[in-house]
Amino acid sequence: MKTLNLSFFTFIFSIGFSHLASANFILGGGGLFIDGAAATITDVPGQTTNYIENGPGYNYAYFAPDAADLNFGTFNREQVTGGFSGTSNVAYFPAANIAALTDNPSDSESGFGITIESLGFGAQLGIFNSSVTGTPYIFFNDMTYGNALNAYTALPSTSFDHIGLSIYNDGLYLYPSYTLDYGTTFVTAASWDYDSGFAGTKPEAGAKTTVFGQTAVPSAVPVPAAAWLFASALAGLGLTRRNRK
Repeated sequence: MKTLNLSFFTFIFSIGFSHLASANFILGGGGLFIDGAAATITDVPGQTTNYIENGPGYNYAYFAPDAADLNFGTFNREQVTGGFSGTSNVAYFPAANIAALTDNPSDSESGFGITIESLGFGAQLGIFNSSVTGTPYIFFNDMTYGNALNAYTALPSTSFDHIGLSIYNDGLYLYPSYTLDYGTTFVTAASWDYDSGFAGTKPEAGAKTTVFGQTAVPSAVPVPAAAWLFASALAGLGLTRRNRK
């Protein structure tokens, strides 16, 4: 009987203090390209990305953020930079990143993407789970005005191996686009589900292109009150039985 009680309370305890699984992300399939050339990626000062590799015509990074990186309270973020941004800024990611999101539909904090930014001015293009549908969407945010949401679109239902996220700087504004397996580029507002201006504010001179992966900070999963009441009832039953012996 003692073994049964211990097993049950171990089960209840594990429910009460279990945590959301965190997702890690990869920059791959070529990596980060600025104006058509593979950039040499490095850590952003003050952060240490889990793994970085630069080779002839490609680069690669593995993001495993924790509290030692950028801590935003509800999520941690790791970043690499390719240096000063260009006219064309494209980051390629494997489809495995998408699977990491679909495996955790209630997690809308984890995700990955690309930013062009200088002193808080610029834009971000990333893929996260929608807090409404629990499925991955591409979100474009203008960071200059309080991280305003300028556009979003659901991921296509067709299968693919890699997705490219692109921010194009025409000298006046920043425009988002994406491509699947290096094919057709979805660049116009008409090919997105929602458009609120579509273009982002161009940052000042000296803006840099970064690629990021971020994961939700683990949080305890609450236990329904009935579970605790059931546990208390069993505890009382065990005490009663021992008193009768």
